Amino acid sequence: MAGKDYGVVIISVLSGPLAGQVISAMGEVKLKASGFNITAESSADQLVMNRGFEPKPVVLSADFDRGNIPWDKIANARFDLTGTEVHAGVTHFLSQAGFTGESQESMKDGKVTGLEIACAPRSYRRRMQ
Repeated sequence: MAGKDYGVVIISVLSGPLAGQVISAMGEVKLKASGFNITAESSADQLVMNRGFEPKPVVLSADFDRGNIPWDKIANARFDLTGTEVHAGVTHFLSQAGFTGESQESMKDGKVTGLEIACAPRSYRRRMQ
């Protein structure tokens, strides 16, 4: 969308052990919201092209501020959250979401890396404000 300002994303946890908290993302926040991956392959004689469809979860990727969040205690938790793009006027709802990946905490800058937040495609909604 030309002319829009992007960049500020507020991640608010609505349920679970972090209910009522805001998780601070550090740097870029990325969202894989399609819920699928489409692949292509060609035959050996290069006459036929087939496409494959693979369902995937919706995934929000970011580095997070370590803050005072007990990262080790929320590894198995499920929760509902919103990711609000402040300047773009878009809110992303992820229900029954959970962390995936392997966390790594930096003692230099306070970042927690290696984690993503994932939910089933049917548990994802997007709303323009």
